[in-house]
Order: sequence, then structure tokens, then C-alpha cells
Amino acid sequence: MIKDKLGLQLYGGMNYRKEDSISQGTPAKDNKNITATLQFTPTESQKFVFEYGKNNQVHTLTPGESLDAWTMRGNLKQPNSKRETHNSRSHWVAAWNAQGEILHPEIAVYQEKVIREIKSGKKDKYNHWDLNYESRKPEITNTIIDAKVTAFLPENVLTIGGQFQHAELRDDSATGKKTTETQSVSIKQKAVFIENEYAATDSLALTGGLRLDNHEIYGSYWNPRLYAVYNLTDNLTLKGGIAKAFRAPSIREVSPGFGTLTQGGASIMYGNRDLKPETSVTEEIGIIYSNDSGFSASATLFNTDFKNKLTSYDIGTKDPVTGLNTFIYDNVGEANIRGVELATQIPVYDKWHVSANYTFTDSRRKSDDESLNGKSLKGEPLERTPRHAANAKLEWDYTQDITFYSSLNYTGKQIWAAQRNGAKVPRVRNGFTSMDIGLNYQILPDTLINFAVLNVTDRKSEDIDTIDGNWQVDEGRRYWANVRVSF
Repeated sequence: MIKDKLGLQLYGGMNYRKEDSISQGTPAKDNKNITATLQFTPTESQKFVFEYGKNNQVHTLTPGESLDAWTMRGNLKQPNSKRETHNSRSHWVAAWNAQGEILHPEIAVYQEKVIREIKSGKKDKYNHWDLNYESRKPEITNTIIDAKVTAFLPENVLTIGGQFQHAELRDDSATGKKTTETQSVSIKQKAVFIENEYAATDSLALTGGLRLDNHEIYGSYWNPRLYAVYNLTDNLTLKGGIAKAFRAPSIREVSPGFGTLTQGGASIMYGNRDLKPETSVTEEIGIIYSNDSGFSASATLFNTDFKNKLTSYDIGTKDPVTGLNTFIYDNVGEANIRGVELATQIPVYDKWHVSANYTFTDSRRKSDDESLNGKSLKGEPLERTPRHAANAKLEWDYTQDITFYSSLNYTGKQIWAAQRNGAKVPRVRNGFTSMDIGLNYQILPDTLINFAVLNVTDRKSEDIDTIDGNWQVDEGRRYWANVRVSF
């Protein structure tokens, strides 16, 4: 708009997915979004950013398609209603930063507002769906203020900052007089932190930090971290560290009356007001090799000990309102996740490239606070955490504008050992492999086309077994296309 002073960026998108014709499949999805960003640079060392955006999502569940035609409510078999869930999200950002010779201050204010409306109904006498908006219209507003200043000192980079969060939920609530009225609940959280990166030598950088989180419900938590990066050679780097973390449940997660679609819209997840905050201690050490030919390889060992780990699981029943599988949030008293991550990128020949990664994850419950059919779940893995996961991708730069690719994805066996999993024993979902193929075509300087066939072989896991087996419907072969235009 004004060269080197004022600029405007607009971007947006639309995507649509047809509804699956299988029970517990993926609902129809119609998503639209648009965002405008205004940047003002009054001087070379200062920048103001203002942003506003809207995102509208509509998920449709039709009885006999992705939703069961009937649901047992008590001893009655009743037809399910067709449901359209409309989620409208708007957000705005106001930010400022400056770059002095030594000090780089930054401040930003973010706010998002999410409103959920539901249309539901059954077929009329003419066999047409008669949908009407339900009276409830829950609304969540999250506001975050971030501020920090970074000082570039001799051999040190020091950062001091703080954060303030305010979350508010407005929804209908029972009054005890056979009526409901709109009420609100809010949660505040604050944090201050300090971090310093010290260049001990030309090859060794040490980073230490301390963060104090204060939550109006859960109190205060100190969270230190220490990290080191050591360049053994120009091509080989060793890194590692230890960090303590605190995570408070969000307002969605502690609100029992607020349901969020999950599993691609096949299930609904409700909050749990009895949740505790999650704390963890993570250690990791890794080594990375890279060279000028484009080859790279890395290996990372990690270990995390959790207390009151936040999780969610299917309680094994249908939601009486929506007819969907019902999930709730919960805590696992003590748990551990450890493993190794391997990754590589290989320039095979001229225009051919291969990338691959593999993750081994060993997860364990370490407390006796959960049981299934009277038996403690101590020693069982965390739900739906595969022990092995891997993928590999081959890319061919056919021309400067066209790239073909093929990817192979493997997800290992998973065990669902939650308290209420719809069975009397831990359920097992066997591992499976799928393959995707696709292309990226820069058809015009400002137009990019992406096309892919996902799960080419239509590979699926075993059928759902409510006794002790699979609990999830797999997506079969799918076709995906995208057009991106820049202007």
C-alpha cells in the first residue's frame, strides 16, 4: 500500500469433504476461512501488526450415513436426529516489536471467540429433513497478553517476559426452577519467565530458564529448564536437556456441559470439572548429522515422567443427545513415556529424494488409581499409543514446476486399557500400513495445484469388535485436491 511502510495481506481457503456412508465414519465437512493482516513499519526498527480472521466450520451427521440410524435410550430404541454443528471462530491480534542495538522488546494481544450452534431434526411427513437451531449457543472467549524483552549481551542472550491468559465460557445452565439461564465461568492464568543463552565456547551453547505459572484454581508452579547444544564438528551436533512443565486443563476440558467433536466428528467429548493439572519432567539427548549434499540423519532419545497426565477416552456408551460415541477428559495418576526417534533425508539421485522417520514409544501407567473389571491398569500402556510408528516418502522433481511423490505409513499395534473402554479387558487394535501418492503442480506463477490419492490400496484394519478388539473405523481410499492462488 505504501512501499516499505504499510502493507496488507489477505488469505483464505475453502474445503469440503463428503460424508462417509458407514457408521462412526467421518461426517460431511464444510470449512471456510479468511484472514487480513495489516503491517505498519514507521521506522526501520519498529513494526506494528494488526490481524483479523474468521473461520466457519459445519459438520453434518446423517442417520444411516456416518451416524447410527438408531440409539438405545434406556430400554427404548429411538431414531437419531440429523445434526449440523456450526462452529464459528473469529480472532484478532495487535502486536508491536522493536529492534534496538541491544534490546528487542515485543508485546502482543490475542483474542479468539468460538461460538457453537447446532441444528437438528428428523424427517417430516414428506421425507425431508426438518432441521431447527437448538436453544443452547455456548461461547468461549480466550484472551492472551504476551510481553517480553530480549537483550543481546556479550556472550549472552537474555530474555525476560510474562503472559496473562483469561478464558470465559458463556452457556445455558439449569437454575433449579425448571428453567435455564445464560451464565458465565472464567479462568485466569499468569506466568513470568527468564531465560538466558550463554555461548560458553565457539562450539558450546548453554540455555537455562525458569518459569513461574500461577493459576487461579490450581495455584503456583515453578518450571525450570536446562539445554545444551554442542557442535562436535561442522557437520555433527550433539544436543540435550531437561525441562519441567505444567499444563492446566483448558476451560473446555473442565466444562461438563461443553461438548467438542472428536475422531473426525464420529464422537463427542465432554469436559470434566474434577480434572487436575498435569505436570511432567522430560529429558532428551540427540545427535544430528548433515552435509552440503543434502543428506541428514538424526537420533533422539527421550523420557518423560507425568503426574496427573491429561488424557481422554471413550466411556463405552452413546451420547443420549447426539447418538455419538461419548468421550470424557480424565487424569492418569502417574505415567511414563520413553523411546527413540530416528529421521533421515537422502538425495538419492539428481531429482530424486527420500525422507523417512521412525519412532519407538514405550508408554506405561505407573499408579494404581485406575482399574478395568476390578484389575489394576498399572503397567499397561497409555491408550492408543502405538509402540512403533514409521513413514517414508519418495519425491521426484519431474520438472521445475511438477513434483510427484509416494509415501508409505505404518502405525503399530495399539492397546486401549482405559477404565471404561466398552469391554472387560484391554482392547487391541492391530498395526497396519497404508500408501499415498500425489503431485504438486505450479501450473502458473501464482497458482499451485495439489492432488493426492490417500490410502491407495484401500487398506483397512479389522472390523470394530466391541468385545476386546478394534474400536475405530478406518478411512478407506480417498481423493484430495487443493488449489492455492496467490495475488
